[in-house]
Amino acid sequence: SQLGQLQNLELLHLLDNMLTASIPSQFGQLLNLFELRIYWNELTGSIPSYLGQLTTLYYLSLEANQLTGSIPSQLGQLQSLDVLRLHQNRLTGPIASHLGALKMLTAVSFGSNLLTGNIPSQLGLLQSLRYLFIESNMLTGSMPSQLGQLQNLKHLRLYVNKLTGPIP
Repeated sequence: SQLGQLQNLELLHLLDNMLTASIPSQFGQLLNLFELRIYWNELTGSIPSYLGQLTTLYYLSLEANQLTGSIPSQLGQLQSLDVLRLHQNRLTGPIASHLGALKMLTAVSFGSNLLTGNIPSQLGLLQSLRYLFIESNMLTGSMPSQLGQLQNLKHLRLYVNKLTGPIP
């Protein structure tokens, strides 16, 4: 991808098109990228682990594509990340507990995927979190009591999962 050669690029918005194929590996070279918004397209393949190298990334939005595979644990290295939007894809596997290290996160949206496993208790460490949307997946187990520590949380969406047990 020629766009991967734009070393000074800070903002890349490719939303609401009909872009196909996978996210180019050259995007891992965009080390000054602040925002990456490639949503409402037809991208396939997995979320590349090399996105974890983009340490200046503040906003990552890949929702409403056809992305598959798991959420890479390398995204837990994005210490500047404020918004992580991955909803409306075909993502599988558990929610990576590493995301609990992203102290700057204010919004997480993983809804309408095929995610499984428990809701990681580490999400309770995200004290800046205001929006947590993980509805319409196949999550199991009980709701972690640590979610009650999210004092800034305004919106919590957990509906249409397979959660059990008491409401904390």
